[in-house]
Parts: sequence; C-alpha cells; structure tokens
Amino acid sequence: MVPDAGMCPAMFPDTFDALGALERWGEEGIAPDKIIASHRDGARVCKTRPVSPYPESAIYKRSGDVNDAASFRCGRPAW
Repeated sequence: MVPDAGMCPAMFPDTFDALGALERWGEEGIAPDKIIASHRDGARVCKTRPVSPYPESAIYKRSGDVNDAASFRCGRPAW
C-alpha cells in the first residue's frame, strides 16, 4: 500500500522503482519486502516511506524522523 496516498498530494511520496523491484524478483528470485518511495521538493528529497506488500502498510516505530523511511516498518495495522 502506498503511504500517505490519501493525504495531501503536495507531500505524497510519488517516486519509487516498482519496475526495478519486479525485474529483480523475476530475474534473480529476490521478492521485495518493501520499496522505498520518496517525495522531492525540487532537487531535495524531503520525505521517504516504505511501500509495503499488501495487506501490510507503513507503521511508525514511535521514534525517529517522521519524514524518514527508516523510522517505519512494514506490518499489519492493529485496526
């Protein structure tokens, strides 16, 4: 599921290499556990999030920068 897809489009992480992940999976047998998406403000990357395999989604670890994918893990929401 693409994180923040329903939120403000101006900050939506809209760049990720899904095709590259599919090629590695098909050609090398390496299935992606996540794909890192990013949002740029001009040349600067200002936000990253992990795109998780369905039915998982990005879950904040409760510490770290909320704009950094490293502060999130893929998992099933508690709801």
